[in-house]
Amino acid sequence: MLRWLRHASGNPFYVRELVDEAVRSGILQTADSVVDLAEAAVPHQVADGLVVDSALLRAAVESRLDFLPENAVRMLQIAALLGPDFLVSDLAAVCEQSPVALLPVLEQAFAAGVLEDAGAWIRFRHGLLQQALYNRMSGSVRAGLHRQAARALIDLDAPAERVARHLLGMPEHDAGEPWQVDWLAEEGAGLVRRVPAVAADLLARVLRQARPDDRQRMRLEGHLLEALFVLGRYEQTERLAQEVLLRASEPGWCGQMAWLRSYALLRLNRYRDAEAV
Repeated sequence: MLRWLRHASGNPFYVRELVDEAVRSGILQTADSVVDLAEAAVPHQVADGLVVDSALLRAAVESRLDFLPENAVRMLQIAALLGPDFLVSDLAAVCEQSPVALLPVLEQAFAAGVLEDAGAWIRFRHGLLQQALYNRMSGSVRAGLHRQAARALIDLDAPAERVARHLLGMPEHDAGEPWQVDWLAEEGAGLVRRVPAVAADLLARVLRQARPDDRQRMRLEGHLLEALFVLGRYEQTERLAQEVLLRASEPGWCGQMAWLRSYALLRLNRYRDAEAV
């Protein structure tokens, strides 16, 4: 038993998973009040501790899911898409069901030890459980579900960073779709304030796919410039601001772009260039 539990490296969650796996597999035996593994039931290389820890633990975690009905696993896969913790309202919206309809399946997941309470949220008991469920889906299915989740969360008026997570999970060639462009133009400023690195990544993706004459392009470029500046990427800020100024015509917009460009030049110690701008 001790050799078996060495794979847990002292992590209480892993210890419990390995013990539960031994119970489910029926390889525990009791003799003279001592509980141990039945050596005949355990492959020799496992008993000697030669199996790669991560593979053994992953198998132990995934076996917990085998006891759930198929509809529960499907629901949990969508929940895994939402992250390590999630709101029931978000899950219901993405599943296109009411929270009441999800209750029996959620209770099964709680009983199986896959989910646990976290105040107003529900969370996976461990990241390995979420990852195992996420990896059970093909890439194309994940992309489609990320799209569905993004649109459902936009309809719920969810915080921008929760929506952005799913937009980044979609293929980049879908990044220029009108609904995505409009949402990002509207919510980009708030996204830059809260998670500037995520905002910069998402805005750059969308701008690479958006049409040159897109009516929202100017706003998207402005949000991206602010994100780059906040992140301290002054060379990128200066280059993009210079490109935008070549196309800009509205005086207030030109002033804003010139201010950002000159401030980036100051941070790069290019004082004469900053003064000229």
